[in-house]
Amino acid sequence: MKILLTAFYTSELGGGETSFLNLINHLSKNKDYELLLVVPCHGVFIDKVNKPENLKIEIKKNLYEMICMKQEFDLAIHNYINYGKKFLFLPFANIKKHSFICHGLWDIPKYNKFFFLKLKKANLYCVNEEIFYKINYKYKQLIHLGIELNKFNVQKNKTDMINIGVVGRFQDIKNQLFAVEIFRELSMKYNNLQLFFIGDAAFTQESIKYKQEVIQRVEKIDLNNIFFIGNKNNHEVFDEIDIVFIPSKYESFGMVVIESLANGVVCLAPSVGGPKQIMKDKLGDYLYIPNEKKSALEKLTSLITNLEKTKQAFREKEQYFKDKYNIENTVKVLLEGDK
Repeated sequence: MKILLTAFYTSELGGGETSFLNLINHLSKNKDYELLLVVPCHGVFIDKVNKPENLKIEIKKNLYEMICMKQEFDLAIHNYINYGKKFLFLPFANIKKHSFICHGLWDIPKYNKFFFLKLKKANLYCVNEEIFYKINYKYKQLIHLGIELNKFNVQKNKTDMINIGVVGRFQDIKNQLFAVEIFRELSMKYNNLQLFFIGDAAFTQESIKYKQEVIQRVEKIDLNNIFFIGNKNNHEVFDEIDIVFIPSKYESFGMVVIESLANGVVCLAPSVGGPKQIMKDKLGDYLYIPNEKKSALEKLTSLITNLEKTKQAFREKEQYFKDKYNIENTVKVLLEGDK
């Protein structure tokens, strides 16, 4: 089976990029698949993806280089619609079926994009129900973005401190400033807490500026138990963290949520988008009202007070989330979407 994979350029590793890397690396383990990854320029996918013999990578710098593509593919899987739609009408490439992953409200196709998708009867995969129900399209389907289970280790924090981790790039929508204010309130009540910001600024000036605002706010409130530790691998994150706190104003899917739950790590997340869909049935008590200080403080206070009991509740659900969000399920949906 010949599969074309397309990804938009990025130099940062967010949830959408992580999930697509998981997909590529899992597909590349099957030698029956002949894979071609196409990106517009060098970036995170070329740096991070495994490179077995059955995976080729090509950089297409402009539309002309894409038009000259002459390969045949049984399936094209496009991570994000804006870049992928350019492959719908390549004159020399024979692509039997197109599948697009819609990652967020900003990624919902409109106007001419819908026209092109309908014309090709392309499959559209939505990462949460909110996106799914906002799209009026015949060939749409929900999909759970998968994780690679072999990345996870056992939690190892043996100190008397309670480590709270906020994981993700610095952006206003990720709401790290909110996390600082929540932690400031908690520190007045508990003296055994530490807050770790895991991640870094993206390449945009807005992200760089926002990170500086967060640092300046931490300096102003003068707390010595807040740490900025930059980008880390999964095992470096979850090994030492007792609680993952998601302060985001909105999350379309929430890869960090899934990684936490599949590793049995306690997670408190906003009741919106992906986190709400993921946690509402099994762990709905650990959702709070997005960007509402009172709601987040009440939930975190209760969680910290009953931490050992809460840890046990999350460990009991660990296998459920590993099974549900196994990357093999994602691959099956994408490859058998028409069946």
